[in-house]
Amino acid sequence: RPPRSQPRRCSARQVEAVLDALLAASPLVVAVAALLVLRRSALVAGAWGCGCALLVAALWPSFALPADGLVLAAARGLLVTLLVAYVVFFGLLLYQLMARGQAIASLAHILATLGGDRVARTLVLCLPLGAFFEGASGFGVGIVIVAPLLLALGYSPARAALLALLTQNAVPWGALAVGTLLGAELAGLAPDTLGVGCAYLSLLLFPYFGALALLLGGGPKALRAHSLLLGLASVLMALAAWGGTRLLGVELAMVVGGAATAAVLLAVLRRREVATPAE
Repeated sequence: RPPRSQPRRCSARQVEAVLDALLAASPLVVAVAALLVLRRSALVAGAWGCGCALLVAALWPSFALPADGLVLAAARGLLVTLLVAYVVFFGLLLYQLMARGQAIASLAHILATLGGDRVARTLVLCLPLGAFFEGASGFGVGIVIVAPLLLALGYSPARAALLALLTQNAVPWGALAVGTLLGAELAGLAPDTLGVGCAYLSLLLFPYFGALALLLGGGPKALRAHSLLLGLASVLMALAAWGGTRLLGVELAMVVGGAATAAVLLAVLRRREVATPAE
């Protein structure tokens, strides 16, 4: 028989490991609870989460850091925060400039004159153009830009809002890939390596999002009618994600790739309309 003390030692180690995991997650839990439960602002929630992380790093033995280590960790966290903040600021600035300069209304007018039926244009809006806006601005700004364009196509507000959510199909490249850059920094990986991995994981997501756009826009009949366009869009998006990351870097992959894919698809729609004159 094994000695009775051995299970007790294993149990103590397990308890310590569980406590380590709970304390490691506590800053995130505190920030989320402040946002969702206490309805505090993002600034307050972030400050509480940061304070919780510093307390854990200062007091818990498994994560104990000396005073200079705490200062260095706080400084690095501040630098990463500034990186995210400047991307969010310019993304929101882009939307405000487009709204005040009537750019969204102009885009809606241009969209109405392009080739292809409403469902085909919806696919272009939700997939490549959504990825472009997500890459250039990020943090959901693409939803705000695309939703009015979908309204201009004749969708109801509820359906336009639902379709606009599909613009979030390229989140790893959103906001100049700030999330991927942050993840790579935390994991000690090269950003492009992580970006290529995200491209492989997204191979099936692009046709999935595109099929949802067609189904929500026109039902199963529209999905069958535009299956070839969906296949072309999916292949081009996969190439934009993988090739753009390899050639241009993860930051610009979807800014360039999304715009290029949209241009190709719109050219195909225009050519199809020219080849098939209206009855």
